[in-house]
Amino acid sequence: MSDERLGDTLERIQTEQAIEVTRDPGDEPLLENSEGPTYSPDSPIIQEEESVDDEFIVQQITDEQPELSKEIYTDGFKKDDLFLIVFQEDDRFKDILATIEDISIEEKKISIKDEEENDYFLEYNEENHILLSTDEYHIIEIDKVEEFDLDKLVDDMFNS
Repeated sequence: MSDERLGDTLERIQTEQAIEVTRDPGDEPLLENSEGPTYSPDSPIIQEEESVDDEFIVQQITDEQPELSKEIYTDGFKKDDLFLIVFQEDDRFKDILATIEDISIEEKKISIKDEEENDYFLEYNEENHILLSTDEYHIIEIDKVEEFDLDKLVDDMFNS
């Protein structure tokens, strides 16, 4: 049997199986030819009632992050990492670009310094995740910044 005929046969079998799976037990069999079900322009339009398959559970996807990830930064950190941080102070926002200067293991505090040489302290937990909200601060957004040489990046793109 040629590959093309084998492929056609497999496709026909899969179509028949799909029809069997979707057909209600009390339905009459569909008229079929070698290419699948036969329909005509005069065939009535049958609107099936929507049914719910109890075995198929749909998980609702939301834009909300899990509660834990709203409270901690989980992407890790080390000395000399550069971060863009947005703090909320009363009803104002303050953004800084800061570098980790020191990490105190005993106090579980991170000392950071912004580009204007202002010092800030962040806290982290036992799993080494930065706490986004404490009594001293409230971080709205925090992202690690990776510095790169644009000229080298362009050269790599065109030389690859």
